[in-house]
Amino acid sequence: MNSTLLALIMGWMVTITGYPVPDYLPNIQFEPHSFFVEKVCDGRECDAQGWYNDAGMIYIDEKHQSVLSESSYPEKPDQNHAEAASLVGHESVHFLQDLSGKFKEKSCENFLAREEEAFTAQRIGMIPYLKYLIPRSNMRRPYRCPNK
Repeated sequence: MNSTLLALIMGWMVTITGYPVPDYLPNIQFEPHSFFVEKVCDGRECDAQGWYNDAGMIYIDEKHQSVLSESSYPEKPDQNHAEAASLVGHESVHFLQDLSGKFKEKSCENFLAREEEAFTAQRIGMIPYLKYLIPRSNMRRPYRCPNK
């Protein structure tokens, strides 16, 4: 991924969330869709395209790799650019949450609160690109919260 774009997105998420500026950026790794089905959706087919592993690594669906690897971000991004940047923004919020220790306890309630915070920041971050606004998908209940 283009490091300048990652720094820009991270700064954007720091501004939106109020978390401190991190001393370093997360690592980004691109993976096929099957990786997300296994890691995020407990082996069930789903539309997940990103995942933060709570250890400094953000995984992004490889279908976004060429867009995110471009040397500069376009002045007028198209839907592919908007979606890819939005996705990295969402996962960057999880990185910031992890560094802050705010959701240290691994509970269903914290998982849902983390997701809500990340989706909120993602939606706010998309305001300049409203015509590409990505609605929240009808995701199945996260497998980490089977009782909810």
